[in-house]
Amino acid sequence: MAALNGTSFLGHFNSSYYSGQVSGSVNLSRDMIDVTTKDSTGSAKESIYGEYTGTASITGLVDLAISESITNPISALLAGTTGAFKIGVAGSAGKTLEGQALITSVDWSGDENTRSEYSISIQFTGVISQTTSFTD
Repeated sequence: MAALNGTSFLGHFNSSYYSGQVSGSVNLSRDMIDVTTKDSTGSAKESIYGEYTGTASITGLVDLAISESITNPISALLAGTTGAFKIGVAGSAGKTLEGQALITSVDWSGDENTRSEYSISIQFTGVISQTTSFTD
């Protein structure tokens, strides 16, 4: 098995790379529609697929010299801007999910004598595509 180094897992919003990333995740889910009837076999529930959606989150270190990490997502959130979002594995073996997305929250923290961090939550809106072309 060829294990994947998580360092290659990156996120972009409107072609802006989030600098200082230390972690990221993506979650895809699909509604399940209950189609159970009195005719269903063996008292078993039956389901069919409904609509799908996706969310993602990115956490990183704030570097004000590279302001995109915190200022771009804050601006998009305050303006209610929908943007192009990509998250996935950078490089030639890259697998990427991309589509339009909304920034749903931005958390910025900095306790005494610790590093300042950001955390961004993203909600896909519309079609999500899977591609193999991701460059950081």
